[in-house]
Amino acid sequence: MNTLLWFLLTLLIAYIFGTIAVKIKIPAGGMIGAMIGVALLNLVTGQAYMYSILRTAVQVCLGTMSGYRVGQRELKTMGKLIVPIICMLLICLILNVVFGVIIVKTTALDIGTSLLAITPGGATDMVFVAADIGADTGMVGLLQSLRMIYCNGVLPIFFVAMINRKNQKNGKEEHWKKCSAATAGDPVSRSFGKRVAMFAVATCGGLLFNRLGVPGGVLVGALVFTVAFTCIFGKTEYPAPMRRYQQMLSGAYIGTSITYATVSMIPSMMFAVVVILIDIMIYVFLMSFVLGKISNMDYGTRMLCSTPGGIGEATILSEELETDTATIATMNTVRMIMVVAAFPTIISWVSQLLNG
Repeated sequence: MNTLLWFLLTLLIAYIFGTIAVKIKIPAGGMIGAMIGVALLNLVTGQAYMYSILRTAVQVCLGTMSGYRVGQRELKTMGKLIVPIICMLLICLILNVVFGVIIVKTTALDIGTSLLAITPGGATDMVFVAADIGADTGMVGLLQSLRMIYCNGVLPIFFVAMINRKNQKNGKEEHWKKCSAATAGDPVSRSFGKRVAMFAVATCGGLLFNRLGVPGGVLVGALVFTVAFTCIFGKTEYPAPMRRYQQMLSGAYIGTSITYATVSMIPSMMFAVVVILIDIMIYVFLMSFVLGKISNMDYGTRMLCSTPGGIGEATILSEELETDTATIATMNTVRMIMVVAAFPTIISWVSQLLNG
């Protein structure tokens, strides 16, 4: 079979497995299902293939999806949350470096791979950054996928039980409904032309940052330019079908990097998995404690602001538990943006420092 046929087969496998994972409601199912399917194809045949131009396209889409939510209203909300945001980013960075170094010292992973595997960002984002800085993309993808499943699949069950128990103990539902006016958000345009313009601007930003040599430049540039676009021209709706398909493409890309060498390392990585889970729990409870001291957020809002998982999952839980959705969405959006925009450069510096 030639390259084109292997590429088409890879896409087909990614679609089938991604669709199955979505149907059975696996967190980030499109990506994880596609990753598993393509990884199996690669392990059996060694021929799973994705064209490199798709990697750039997916990075642009991911950057756009991370930035399109941020408009003028969100920027104003960020101003009111500046102290909690700074604390969140400092705690996140310190824990990331400390536990990343622990993984380096106790496993065979290099510093770049360890730091990216434990970074609380999007799994796909971290894989593309790993490729840019020469880290092990397969291992980053595997460990980040496990982290994502835990954050989006296990922690929410734990949080719902804790928050409901706290509310029952206090004899009331604690929430910030008085702040709900801030949750309305800016008007969102569904104009096709505006969507095209947003993606065009994001593409230019991604290519520019990549040209300038910024770590994770395509993704970071697309994100920064998208935020600028939404702040100037207003928010534009992100096409819903693209979310699932780009998840599948991302999973397919990760799957092509998983080889027998990667799989053979999994048993020796169990300690790294335990370290990552400990890091998550320390971050959640430490961040919740700090937020309780420096803000008047209710218990449920603090816990969901401290969740290092997906923005969508935290927002859904927030609405279900009647906590402050605006604050939770803003805090998690800033975390994701800063992780994508700043952490690649920081991780690159730390790697050079420890390796130098």
